[in-house]
Amino acid sequence: GALAGTGKFVILPVDQGFEHGPARTFAKNPGGYDPQYHFELALKSGYPAQLAYKLHERKAKCFLLLQQFDQAKTALNAAKKSFEANKSKLDNKKQEQTKRTLREIQECISNKTSLKGENIVLDDTPVPTVPKLTGGANKKMRNLGHQVKVQYKAGVGRHVVANKPVKAGDTVAVENPFASVLYSDKVGTHCDLCHVKLRAAVPSPVCAGVAWCSEACRDTALASYHRYEAKHGDLLIGLGCSALARLSYRIIASQSLKFFNNMKHHLNVDETRSEIDNLALNYNIPGVSKDTYLSYLNLFNLVALDEDRWVEDTFNRAMMAVCLLKVLKATNYFPDKATEDTFSSDEIFIGSLMMRHLNVLQFNAHEIYEFCRGDRARMKPHKNILVGVGVYPQASYFNHSCHPGTSRYNIGRTMVLRSLVPVAQGQEISENYGPVFYFKSKSDRQRELGSRYWFKCDCKACKENYPLLKEATTVKWRNAKNESALEDLKTIYECGADFMEHAQCGDAMESLTEYINEVYDMIEPPLEIVIRAEDKLRTCYNNCGTVHFPDTSSTQRSNTG
Repeated sequence: GALAGTGKFVILPVDQGFEHGPARTFAKNPGGYDPQYHFELALKSGYPAQLAYKLHERKAKCFLLLQQFDQAKTALNAAKKSFEANKSKLDNKKQEQTKRTLREIQECISNKTSLKGENIVLDDTPVPTVPKLTGGANKKMRNLGHQVKVQYKAGVGRHVVANKPVKAGDTVAVENPFASVLYSDKVGTHCDLCHVKLRAAVPSPVCAGVAWCSEACRDTALASYHRYEAKHGDLLIGLGCSALARLSYRIIASQSLKFFNNMKHHLNVDETRSEIDNLALNYNIPGVSKDTYLSYLNLFNLVALDEDRWVEDTFNRAMMAVCLLKVLKATNYFPDKATEDTFSSDEIFIGSLMMRHLNVLQFNAHEIYEFCRGDRARMKPHKNILVGVGVYPQASYFNHSCHPGTSRYNIGRTMVLRSLVPVAQGQEISENYGPVFYFKSKSDRQRELGSRYWFKCDCKACKENYPLLKEATTVKWRNAKNESALEDLKTIYECGADFMEHAQCGDAMESLTEYINEVYDMIEPPLEIVIRAEDKLRTCYNNCGTVHFPDTSSTQRSNTG
């Protein structure tokens, strides 16, 4: 086939989708419902022509399982014809085995029955829909909701505040990354572009290291970054490049040199500015949307703390940027490439952008994960499994709080940010960068945030030194004390908790958001039962994204929101 003599091979599960169920396997690849699609894809991807009879044979089996006997007969005849033309290349044992299989298929077609020991399990689990922003999109920052706005304040930096009252359950941000990469241990098991788990993989025509979930994802990648990574992906990993270094490289590889040169005069670092839409008044790059243009300007101006870096750190990052630049140079990214030991003005410019990306991503990259559940009937056990990392320029404006006001989850690589608590107009809406007050002491949180993100947290939980979970038992009333009303609300919480434990997340979210919104009218945080309600709501949000069930080696993307 096309890969003969290249040292590469292709594994194509041409009938796997019918075993796992089309809803899981072909949600993003509608053509995969048709057995003919797999046959053609396998041949285009280098499947040996002399073994084509096996594809026809499998196609016939698929049609049998679907009880489409006329199509099965056509596929069987094609299998017989291909087998007869190529059987001289097979040993006697393989010939006898194939003849026996073809006879079994013929008997099933004649009797209109399925093959013994073969079955089809259809799972019609709905594909999740990305939720709409509550109240619509912000007019200037389209990935954020109309209820929020971005402000700048000295000592705080850019941050997100409620432009209108926000309720628990509201969707405040939905954003696709400007660029993202898989973690190295997920390369080959997940789609290299959208990062969903692979079931019927679509291979690369130029390398054997990555695969995609659909031809659409493959074609998008081939038209952008893959041509500059295909022959050098293993090199980047072998050189010890972190996921953030590879992401810095992909940001460049995903766009043309013309794209970056076109905006060069706008690339002056301003870490106080958030509304940059007026910079695109004269925007005109064929084939590139205005949103992509503005997204990169937002990315470039994210906080990098350049002034706080020590000499050794700056030197190490500069050397990594040079390394990435030399790899990019070897891919013919630059039309006018300088000699091996020198750099042209374009190359120096792109190298400086890679350096900027390395600094920005240290504080602004978001991990991408899927939600792993061990039981379909119950929510526990569960955990988040990291898949990759991406940069989401507008979502990066949410600052940290040790008492998070929002929770995020992923549908593929799309990030969804939803509110966990009600937020009054004018108050900041926070995210969480890792440590939370109810599991770690203030000193431990400050130490972790200081070493990882280089700031001293000044959130309310730190200012007031909120107690740990088991110690948060004192009720702080907002108005008059009303213990009977608080006890009545507890019933709503218990219903939500029970729904969640039994994986009825739609009902659970309805009860938990009702409880949280009403209880916040009565009390001030922290209180143990309220913290637990927020945590259970976060779990329900996770279940609205990409969900993985390792017990059956299957993935579903649930739609319970």
